[in-house]
Amino acid sequence: MNKKYKEIYGNYWPKASQKISDLIIKYAGIKDQICEVGAASGHIMAYLTLRGYQITGYEIRQKVCLDTNEKFETHGINTRIINDDIMNIDTKYDVLYTTGLLQCLDEKARIQMIEKFSKLSPVVIVVVPEIIKNRNDYSGIEVGVSGCCEYQTDSLGKELNCFFKNIIYGFWSAKELELADNFLWFVCH
Repeated sequence: MNKKYKEIYGNYWPKASQKISDLIIKYAGIKDQICEVGAASGHIMAYLTLRGYQITGYEIRQKVCLDTNEKFETHGINTRIINDDIMNIDTKYDVLYTTGLLQCLDEKARIQMIEKFSKLSPVVIVVVPEIIKNRNDYSGIEVGVSGCCEYQTDSLGKELNCFFKNIIYGFWSAKELELADNFLWFVCH
């Protein structure tokens, strides 16, 4: 792990982050303009930026955005997170990725978001937990993204297929990721 990355995030680098980064690197060129939607702490952005990738992040939560940008600036990480809703953006990117966001949207909002992604980039990478039954919705199941309803992800492939002709998909087990959930990933063209 890069020294600058460790200055910001310490030893925080879950196995899931490595899998996600490897997936992005497989489908994004070093000269591509890359976008992360729902960047949060920015740890994947920082990792990839320190490897030479050009990434812009979007985050709707203002405090999270400010805190992460301050970390980047303090440690000389040459990227930034824009505090805005991706639905308001028209900037085009070569590759767009999102991790752990789409499960937080109900079907209608998720389809609108996927359609927006398809207009912003010809390559979209989506990583979500495999959620069989809605949770964090008074169901008694409280896991995953705290404070956020999480919706079933079993129809996500069909939803993506409405806007992309080619979809490569895969599965990472909870055991291999050392997490509570299995994860699904999709690379859409």
